[in-house]
Amino acid sequence: MYLKKLRLKNFRSWPNLELEFSQKLNIIVGRNAIGKTNILEAIYFLATSRPLPPHQLADLIKNKEKVSSLVAVLVDINGYEHLLNINLVLEENLLRQAFFIGKTRVNRQQFLDEFRVLFFEPADLHFIIGSPSRRRRVIDRFLSSVDWQYAKALATYQKVLRQRNNLLYQIKNGQLETTRLWPWNKSLVKYSNYLQRKRGELIEFFNHQQERAKRAVRLEYQKAYLSLELIRDEKNLRQEIERGITLWGPHRDDFLFLWGDLPLLRFGSRGQQRLAYLWFFLSQRDWLKKVTQRQPILLLDDLFAELDAEFTQLFRDSIQNDQTIITDVEERELLKEAKVIRLE
Repeated sequence: MYLKKLRLKNFRSWPNLELEFSQKLNIIVGRNAIGKTNILEAIYFLATSRPLPPHQLADLIKNKEKVSSLVAVLVDINGYEHLLNINLVLEENLLRQAFFIGKTRVNRQQFLDEFRVLFFEPADLHFIIGSPSRRRRVIDRFLSSVDWQYAKALATYQKVLRQRNNLLYQIKNGQLETTRLWPWNKSLVKYSNYLQRKRGELIEFFNHQQERAKRAVRLEYQKAYLSLELIRDEKNLRQEIERGITLWGPHRDDFLFLWGDLPLLRFGSRGQQRLAYLWFFLSQRDWLKKVTQRQPILLLDDLFAELDAEFTQLFRDSIQNDQTIITDVEERELLKEAKVIRLE
C-alpha cells in the first residue's frame, strides 16, 4: 500500500492543498515555516488518528475555522485505489471526528487498519544523549502508532498516574487516608505491566536484529519495575508520600544504548550515536512490518538538518525499497531520482 494523493482543507496552516506522490522517494521542498511539516503531520494523523506531540486535536483545524478534512488516496498491491477521509468539526470547544473508507462511515479501529507510517524528526537523533523523557516519548509515539491498544493503555495509565499523584499530595498534607490509594494502585499496576511488556518486546526485537547482524550495539531496557507489593510496602509508601509523587512505573523507565559494554551516552562518538539511532529507526520499520504485515510509509522531517553526507547516503541506501516522504529547504543531488514537490 502506498500513498498516491493527499487533499487537505483547513488543516493546520493549509486552507486548501492537493499533492500527488510517487511510489518510492518524494521530497517536499520549501522555505522554513511554509508548512512542510504540517503535510507530514496530516499523513501521520490519517494513519493514526492522533496528532503529533505536543499538539492537541483542536490545534489541527486552521485558526478560526470550524471544519477541516483530510483525504488520502492509497493504492494497494493489486493497483486498486482506496479512499480514506477524516472530517473534523469544532463545536463549542468540542472536536468531533468522523472516519470514512470510501463513502462508508467506519469506527476508528476499522479506519486505523488501512495503512501505517513511521515518523522521524531531527530531535529524534538526540534519543541517545537526551533526557529519559525524550527516549520514552520516541518509543511511546512509535508503539502508539502501531498498536491502538498501547495508545489507549498509555493514555489511561497517565490519567491514573495524575490522580494517584494528586492523592499522594493530599495524603502528605493530612487531607486523606492512605487507604484511598488502593483502587488506584491496582489500576496503575495493571496498565504498567502492559506498557512495559510491549516496550520490552520492541527492545528485544531490536537487540535480536543487532545480534544477527553481528553489530556491537544493543539497547538496555532500564525498567522501573512496579508491583502491588512494592507500592504497598510501608517504607516505599512513606517515600512517595514525602515527595508527593509516584516513584515507580513506566513513567520512570529509561533506555540505554551500549556499544560493546560502554554506554554510548557517555563514551560514544557522535558518529556511533547517529549510527545506533539509524539502526533503531530501521528496526522500528521492520517491527512495524512484522506486527502489521504492512509496509510503512516513512515520513522524514528535515532529515538533512542533522546528518552529514556519509550518514545521508547510508540512510538513503537503507530506505530505497520504502515509500518515503522527506521535507527539506532545498533539492539534493543525492536524491536526484526523487519526485520533487515544491511549495511556494
